[in-house]
Amino acid sequence: MPHNRQELIEAIRRGGLEHLLPSLSQVMGPALQLVPIDGDADALGTTRMGGLPDLAPTTPWPHVDGIPLMFVGQVRLDDLTVIEHGEPLPPSGLISFFFDGMLTGYDEGKAADRSYVLHTTAHPSMLVRREPPPVANPVFQVFEPTLHRTREVWTLPAFEEIDGDEYPTIPPGFPIIQAHKDRTAYQALRRAMSSFTTRLLGHPTEVQGGEVRFNQVLSRDVHERYRYENYEYTHKEELAAEIRELVLLLQAPCEPTTHIDIAGGSVTFWIRRSDLAEGRFDRAWADLACS
Repeated sequence: MPHNRQELIEAIRRGGLEHLLPSLSQVMGPALQLVPIDGDADALGTTRMGGLPDLAPTTPWPHVDGIPLMFVGQVRLDDLTVIEHGEPLPPSGLISFFFDGMLTGYDEGKAADRSYVLHTTAHPSMLVRREPPPVANPVFQVFEPTLHRTREVWTLPAFEEIDGDEYPTIPPGFPIIQAHKDRTAYQALRRAMSSFTTRLLGHPTEVQGGEVRFNQVLSRDVHERYRYENYEYTHKEELAAEIRELVLLLQAPCEPTTHIDIAGGSVTFWIRRSDLAEGRFDRAWADLACS
């Protein structure tokens, strides 16, 4: 995976897509990959995956619909690598990620995955290590803690998000690719650079097809506004705008470096760009994809 913008540009040129660089430059996305490091994973307020969360003294362990969520990890914003052209995150504090790893939504016949994202602004000296609530379900886990740092990487969107020829069956956010030879070249390029790593921002690595943002919009809409009728989607321009509006907050796949394994799948946390700009992390949501 390219570690800076120039490396990605050079990869695009080597892949025979230099003529699409002006358009691809608008959709390539910087991300922050979480890399495990040695150190004290038990220190308060550190960037780590797993373990127990560090929260403000008055903040309880997150529940949704009375269901206790499992702690995925936390990111110390003060220590993040500064990246240009990236989505703006708050300059300080902790972002903590929780997910219903017990998959109670599925057990109840509900498709929505319960999750919670919390931005804590308290100084690290004021944080407390929150113990999990008593949970009878044996599936509930506290994952092994792993300390992490971040490094910059650059990502490209899934082919389906920029394939102009497939529209309107799967409306692309950016209809960039039209020619068959470009389609083949782009798919080969992205396969070569895609990897399942834990990271903030950028574009996700898809598990079951590249219509990731498209599926997120439809699943939250529950086919109320966007319906497939007469060989196209209703309100298709608005649908494409909603696809462009989605920001990947965190992708946490099942990988050995983090010890995070929820049903062997990849958990992706999402937020709308306008909510991120307003710091409304309470409006974020997550989705589990399994192969």
